[in-house]
Amino acid sequence: MALHPRRNYIIRRASNLSKESHIIAANIDQALLVVSLVRPATNSEFIDRFLVTAGAYHIPAAILLNKSDLYTTGELQQERARFIETYTRAGYDVVELSASRGEVLRINPARARRQETRTEATSGLGGDADSGSGAGTSVMSGMGTEPLLERLRDRVTLLSGNSGVGKSTLIRAIDPSLEVRVGEVSDAHHKGRHTTTFSEMYPLAEGGWLIDTPGIKGFGLIDLDGAEIARYFPELFRLAPGCSYYNCTHTHEPGCAVKEALSRGEVSLSRYESYLKLLDDDEKYRR
Repeated sequence: MALHPRRNYIIRRASNLSKESHIIAANIDQALLVVSLVRPATNSEFIDRFLVTAGAYHIPAAILLNKSDLYTTGELQQERARFIETYTRAGYDVVELSASRGEVLRINPARARRQETRTEATSGLGGDADSGSGAGTSVMSGMGTEPLLERLRDRVTLLSGNSGVGKSTLIRAIDPSLEVRVGEVSDAHHKGRHTTTFSEMYPLAEGGWLIDTPGIKGFGLIDLDGAEIARYFPELFRLAPGCSYYNCTHTHEPGCAVKEALSRGEVSLSRYESYLKLLDDDEKYRR
């Protein structure tokens, strides 16, 4: 075993106002956050805090929307569509999958990247983002976990999420030879029971490493100044140059491009509310 220089890491502060924090993993090539809309439903603020932290430490992140086979009612289908719209528009890939069935159902690429792919297609540099081939491929049903394995191959990947969202089931679907305990979701509280109590790093048969983390309930930020937070909301950062003030906080200033986009429905209200809560948290921690 060798000790390698630390080139990046992802860290979380306790979700209360304590000073406690711990590094979850280091030297990561990418982070995949497993979430679900039911049994249990993942809180959007938790998702946004994780994504901001990954961005702040220069770790590319994507979202794995698990239990997609359970989204059968009209209400859940609408919730699924809103979720995918929110995060692909923000700038994140959303991979729909069913870990229990061992299948990736669809990959929804980040809208900004999808637009770039379309531009390349027009100029003859790439494939059509919606044609089913090339970098913008979205429909993957019937290919098992292969589309996900492609993302994992020869990379160090952090796999995180709340308890009960199906991380352990997913790892076993990716590589059945790995001995990972699978827990059940509480019928009374619709929350997962912890099966992973410490981070563990698994070698993948087809190359790469997967870091499984314990189920995380809260995710407090650390080492991030309030003035920097908007940089790690990609959709806000893209709009910021249009603000009247170079140091606009996107909260009260006149001529704010972010607030104007919010009023037009071009920025998700839930994402904007997460941003405001992070600003408020920053003030509390610094008192």
